[in-house]
Amino acid sequence: MSHTNATPAASGQRHDTPEPENGQTLPPPRQLDLMDHGGHAARTRADAAASSLPKSQSRRDAIELHVAGCGADGATRWEIHVALAMPYSSVCSPVHELVVTGRLRETERTRLTAYGKPAAVLVSGLLPEEAKP
Repeated sequence: MSHTNATPAASGQRHDTPEPENGQTLPPPRQLDLMDHGGHAARTRADAAASSLPKSQSRRDAIELHVAGCGADGATRWEIHVALAMPYSSVCSPVHELVVTGRLRETERTRLTAYGKPAAVLVSGLLPEEAKP
């Protein structure tokens, strides 16, 4: 069975290019950039960062309050994720900021996550340091 394709693309004609008028030649169509490396991208990142500030502060506060409420038992990042119903990826950065500022402290203790991996136990920075064995 013979098959012929009569579409413009098969005949070598571009169907998306307008025909020139009065013998003029048209410039080739401009290909749009997939990635914007200029000012638009910088403004978008700045807008995203500014809109996340109130949310990140409330996340840090919620995490700090939860860990302080756990007392000397503390909490792992995984336990914070479960208790506060936050995505795990949304817990790690605020916890890091709280540790750097001294509002939380990582202890030498670990507990296993639901996947059986050891996780550092965090306590409030207001609690006294644990005695080292």
